[in-house]
Amino acid sequence: MSEILTRLQHALTTKSTVEQAKGLLSAAGDRTIEQAPGSLREYARREGLPISQVAARLVPRTLAPDQVLHAGADGTPSPGAEL
Repeated sequence: MSEILTRLQHALTTKSTVEQAKGLLSAAGDRTIEQAPGSLREYARREGLPISQVAARLVPRTLAPDQVLHAGADGTPSPGAEL
């Protein structure tokens, strides 16, 4: 039972973090809240990372929103985008 509760808490925390990251991307760029998940997914796919991991770096600002929003097509970050 406690394992189920632990997994549920992790899932809720992860969802909350992803939602915060979407809001952050929307506010930082010229994106609607509906467009932000696409930027998040694209960056995660390009970097080979789970979306939850990208979101976990965006929320505390260890990853700059500009790096997600404006990375080059080849995956190279914008200059100075890493905080």
